[in-house]
Amino acid sequence: MRIILFILLIVSTVHAQTRDGKIEFVSSDTVLVNGFKWAKMQALSYVHRGNDAVGHWYEAALPNREAFCMRDVSHQSIGASVLGLSDINKNLLTHFVKSISESKQWCGYWEIDKYDRPAPVDYKSDADFWYNLPANFDLMNAIFRQYLWTGDAIYLNDLSFKEFFARSCADYVNAWDFNKDGIMEGTKGKIHYRGIGSYNEDKFGETGNDLVAAQIIGYRSYQKILALTGDSKGSNLYSAKAEKIERYLNETWWDKKEQVYRQGLQQNGEWVRNDPYQLFLLRWDCVPQNKLLPVLSSLHQAEGSMNVEMLSYLPLESFRHGDPSIGVNLLKRLTSPSLNRREYPEVSFAALEAYVVGLMGLIPDASSKSITTFNRLNKQVSFARLNHVPVFDGEIDVEHSGVDKTTFVNNTKSIIHWKACFYSVKNVIRINGKRIKEQRGLDLKGESFLYAQVNIHPGKTVTIETDEGR
Repeated sequence: MRIILFILLIVSTVHAQTRDGKIEFVSSDTVLVNGFKWAKMQALSYVHRGNDAVGHWYEAALPNREAFCMRDVSHQSIGASVLGLSDINKNLLTHFVKSISESKQWCGYWEIDKYDRPAPVDYKSDADFWYNLPANFDLMNAIFRQYLWTGDAIYLNDLSFKEFFARSCADYVNAWDFNKDGIMEGTKGKIHYRGIGSYNEDKFGETGNDLVAAQIIGYRSYQKILALTGDSKGSNLYSAKAEKIERYLNETWWDKKEQVYRQGLQQNGEWVRNDPYQLFLLRWDCVPQNKLLPVLSSLHQAEGSMNVEMLSYLPLESFRHGDPSIGVNLLKRLTSPSLNRREYPEVSFAALEAYVVGLMGLIPDASSKSITTFNRLNKQVSFARLNHVPVFDGEIDVEHSGVDKTTFVNNTKSIIHWKACFYSVKNVIRINGKRIKEQRGLDLKGESFLYAQVNIHPGKTVTIETDEGR
């Protein structure tokens, strides 16, 4: 029996390895192509499919720790998905959600190593361990995004995940909300690193803006999960909670004079400024349109002071919230051989996400079997194509030719509802050459785009393009 199980394990591992890294990127910009090739090879070098006690895993921590960290996995999970590592994502996420406990005030294990134990460097006991409080909510959002990419109902219905969502949004918040104002506070105990109120480990205080934003995205994620599982009452409750905290963030934490968000609130009531940490607010869509320009401006001014972990967030958010041409330049910087600490695992995985979600604008939603694409090409990049992008139950190909044409190939087993978006000044849109009624929408920064929607059957190819009309 053991021999049979061993053979089955080898076969399944070999099969998984053949799926890993099938994705390809082709473009008119050779620097972008070379950057993608590097990111793909570098990320795959951190993948471990073998007989480790923790199961299949990828590195998501400081080098040589042989471990994966909750924050890093939350950041690396989409890059892992586009590499075909969704099964590994599920393994790592499952380990994390099962690690929370009342004795740790509903924290989990900050890092888990390949021996399937809390990493000794961060954990001595349930009374003495390292933990950054935004992590539960960051992980919750990563779990929800994995569902949107894969359609795996385990993320919605498995009891371990359901308990993690419920405990994090109730018991976890109550355990760390010492003054009972609805906002979590950290670093109150004798062991200051047992519950740090921010991801900022240098200038941490009582609460960081990233912890406030994390509560917002955690509640929003839970709201959507509850809606998908039929709990409309619970969904409405957490929608209201998210809105209340978002108003607090944008009223209390916004420095009107400096036109930036304050980064942290100290124990003595003083504010700390650290502009790079506004990136988390962008990542979790907490910045309203009227604050976007000053936030982006302060971030670009602070770019030179960012460590590589923070820099790895910037290209994607520049694509989503700012100028795609700046996003292209930042993506090139992130993948450049001259970048210090480029080998940090987070960098290559984040770069892959920036290519797929940022430059190519690919946004899947398994709940509706729909995929949105934003054509973000510009004068720098006249052509770009992704082949073998793993999504839902198969793969897709997406090609942008100039700013006015996108082609989509459905190689999944399901009909996909495709919404193709263009930042085009042209006023006519066509599907496979046939003119359809013009539709327009607004993106996260309030910019108008032209779009068309169509259902694509398995094995079919559709081209949508804009022109001046005739």
